Amino acid sequence: MSPFEAILRRPVRVPLADLHADRAHSEVSDPSSPTPEFEATFVVEVPLLQAALGMRDQLRPGHLDRLRGLVEAGVVLEAGVFEDLSGSFLVLRAPSEAAVARIIAEDTYASAGLWGAPRVRRVRLSVGLGAQLLPRDAPRR
Repeated sequence: MSPFEAILRRPVRVPLADLHADRAHSEVSDPSSPTPEFEATFVVEVPLLQAALGMRDQLRPGHLDRLRGLVEAGVVLEAGVFEDLSGSFLVLRAPSEAAVARIIAEDTYASAGLWGAPRVRRVRLSVGLGAQLLPRDAPRR
């Protein structure tokens, strides 16, 4: 196994205190176990409120630092901004849509009123880096 694969397969530890309130444990099972449990994967699209665009540059360092921490924890798989600055997108793993809502609400951009209402959709990854988190025989929810 390459070092990259080892990173992708490590357990997810979510840094938010109550993120797993609806689950008995707070990390993904060992992917090599016969019946692994996995967090669901979500795509989130969040509109950037144009009236608040002037605050973006000031808030961006804190926003990116938090996202980096969530990437290191295995929660955020990808994140970015649309080229036209109309909004942001995130691909993340969480136990529920309610947990996703908490992750978004605790972001600097959300608390400062830079983001509008998020659109959250649960997805099934098939190929790509995020899909490599799951063994080939893992159930795709």
